[in-house]
Amino acid sequence: MSVLDAEPREGNKCHVCSTPLPKSSLICARCGAAHGEANRCPHCNTIAGTEPHPSLKHGCRVCGGPRVPASGEGVERSGKEVPDLLEAGKSARRAMGFRLLGGLVGGFGALSLVVTLLVLLVANAGFLASVFSFATISIPLLLAAWAWRKGGQHAKTRDRALDAAWSLVVADVLASRGEELTAKELGEVIQTSENEAEQLLATLRLDDHIRARVTDEGELVYSTASPARLRVAGDQLEEEFAQLEEQAAERSRARSS
Repeated sequence: MSVLDAEPREGNKCHVCSTPLPKSSLICARCGAAHGEANRCPHCNTIAGTEPHPSLKHGCRVCGGPRVPASGEGVERSGKEVPDLLEAGKSARRAMGFRLLGGLVGGFGALSLVVTLLVLLVANAGFLASVFSFATISIPLLLAAWAWRKGGQHAKTRDRALDAAWSLVVADVLASRGEELTAKELGEVIQTSENEAEQLLATLRLDDHIRARVTDEGELVYSTASPARLRVAGDQLEEEFAQLEEQAAERSRARSS
């Protein structure tokens, strides 16, 4: 098995250093190697871990694309966040490109402005020449301002897509774990701070995707109905509906007789 193979070795050991993997994680505690399909990057299709990123929250260690880390015992990923992550990655590249363009063109415009001012002071040019010079210089400066504005718009789109992706993963974690979690416990699963976890949970509460309650100990815990529980509830409703139909039919037969 090569280093690129990302499935655990026999005995649930790391495929790189052969260290036993913890049951609650698919990331080797010794060398940091990632394992399993839960750690497959939607951008480069490589099974790899993530690392903190200043603007993407977490990024792939291989390609740098935005990722949402969430692995552990009982955590199942639905993959619903992938389209938002792809959108976030595309918007992030565009934001970087426009801001780089704005910086280059703006730097050229600023340098041209300094040179033009020095020339006008030394040459003592006339009014029309000065106006024409400043009008020419304004072109790269206006282009730089436009590029920065476009970069900011793509950055906002990136942030919205990231928030949506993280919220979907939080919903997956709560649904697959099938138990109440505090913001701190959720933060440990998705490798983020307790404050950021609380913000994500608050967003989901507004969308009525999760439930929250205060325990007897005064802790605020969050939960959601797992798909298995939803299926059980649906089966129970079907049985109750069938019983009601049977009872109605019996009453109808009794009245007719």
